Amino acid sequence: MKTNKRRLLAALTATTLALTPCFADGMMNAVAADSTTLTVTDSDGVTHDYNAYQIIKGTTGTDGKLQSLAIGNGITQDNLITAVNAVLGSGTLGSSASVDDIAVKLATIESDSEDANKLAKELAKYKVTANAFDLKKSGDNYTNTSLTNGWYLILDETDPLA
Repeated sequence: MKTNKRRLLAALTATTLALTPCFADGMMNAVAADSTTLTVTDSDGVTHDYNAYQIIKGTTGTDGKLQSLAIGNGITQDNLITAVNAVLGSGTLGSSASVDDIAVKLATIESDSEDANKLAKELAKYKVTANAFDLKKSGDNYTNTSLTNGWYLILDETDPLA
């Protein structure tokens, strides 16, 4: 049986063209393209229901980094601030924190840390389910080729009783 850590796929990630990350412990990457593909590889032989929730969106600068940040459609700004404060400590971000301030704090969380796992659990509480991007299965890969630049929370939402 998968652990809660694995099931949540503690993943905040910026998508890149033909990105094929290993998401077991989470990962954050720089954005490289305006039209992106996100792929999760899972070879455990069980069919999963992976969904991506856009947390922060932006455009790619000439340096390949995400810029012109805005809150994504997978969460509200208030809930994103609440989740970050729950992990990094009450008062880390004020209620009027900018998206840039939020991104700076998110970038301090190591992708393979316990804080990354806690953040994924917190964000999962506040996700906007109606704005989930489904990752379609092909072999051991789960892919979505129509995402826009941003940071995404990737969740394995497979029914554990199925």
